[in-house]
Amino acid sequence: MRGKWTRYRKGYVPRIQCPLWVNNRHREFIVRGGRTFVVNGAPPKRIAVIRWDSYEKAQAFFDSETYRQLISLRDKSSNFRAFVIEGALN
Repeated sequence: MRGKWTRYRKGYVPRIQCPLWVNNRHREFIVRGGRTFVVNGAPPKRIAVIRWDSYEKAQAFFDSETYRQLISLRDKSSNFRAFVIEGALN
């Protein structure tokens, strides 16, 4: 596991700091890391919840060529699951 973390920290993290991500004003982290307690099922080791301005803007980011170039490195360095869910505001 330590090898995966090192690859993630040295390879994927610097590349995700690309302008497409850093300057993306269409998203906001709601949760990133933090303590977790189990209600049911196995918890992930780390979790992030990101609010996007719209479903379409999230989809455009994850469909972008810049993001696609990171996928193979991401997959080698982490167990990654991501979902875009269109929700409703109260």
